[in-house]
Amino acid sequence: MQNWKAEFTKWLGSQRIGILTLDNNTTDLRYFTLGKTYQILLLNYEKCIKLHTDLQSLPIDLLICDEAHRLKSQGTKIAKTLGSLPCRKRVLLTGTPIQNDLGEFWTMVDFVNPGLLDTYAKFKREFEGPIVRGRQPGGTKKVVEMGVARGETLGKITGEFVLRRTSEILAEYLPMKRTVSFGDGGG
Repeated sequence: MQNWKAEFTKWLGSQRIGILTLDNNTTDLRYFTLGKTYQILLLNYEKCIKLHTDLQSLPIDLLICDEAHRLKSQGTKIAKTLGSLPCRKRVLLTGTPIQNDLGEFWTMVDFVNPGLLDTYAKFKREFEGPIVRGRQPGGTKKVVEMGVARGETLGKITGEFVLRRTSEILAEYLPMKRTVSFGDGGG
């Protein structure tokens, strides 16, 4: 959370915006709700669960969830908690690839765009099932083609709002990797 606070300060300055971090030192949500000192509230998932009832009454304009892979499925406590907050604009960030778990992908899509891919049961029938079957070794040409087609359709639908950055794209913006040698252990 301190990294996020530092980034907000770096880009917006400390005079333009008030940032309240609810951590072990500051735990009272009233600091955020009373007055107009703070416009940004930073808290971890555990604190969000603990303060769920109080957060329900806040006018949340934008919810940004870092480490979004923790939402995994609609059944997790944090997914239920965050999903129930009165907020229409949501952004999910994760550095962890979702890879081939289309159930997790559906959960994340449904979190930011509820209902876009319909229910999970329908998504599973129309997308996940055909895509998974199409990737299985020994699948018929028809099954493979159907899986590819459904994957392309899913990519077109979600490509409107999913921003994926591979290491190749990010390489020009990140510092060079360095190899650190700790010697041969002799002394």
